[in-house]
Amino acid sequence: MLIQAMSDLANGAKHWKMTYPKELEKQVVTKIEGPIIGDWLAVFDDKPMMYLTIPPYSLSIAELSAFVVGYLQWIVEGDDQPFPDHLTRNLEALRDTSV
Repeated sequence: MLIQAMSDLANGAKHWKMTYPKELEKQVVTKIEGPIIGDWLAVFDDKPMMYLTIPPYSLSIAELSAFVVGYLQWIVEGDDQPFPDHLTRNLEALRDTSV
């Protein structure tokens, strides 16, 4: 899901909208908002952020970045270790029950 979300964002930046039905079927990011101050991190940093909806999750671009870094760190340094529990727990905490 994380890699597909990053792909959606990269393609969105390149083409801004996808018009091919097969591409829309693969797209996991369903909504992008911002930049706005939409959570406490943005309030304390006094910096508006982009926010994404990747059903069933709703997260900021900063949170997505932290997951991608954690995922890549696990790939590079994880050897035969299972996927880190803390990343799974942090992602589940961002589950949006209204989606």
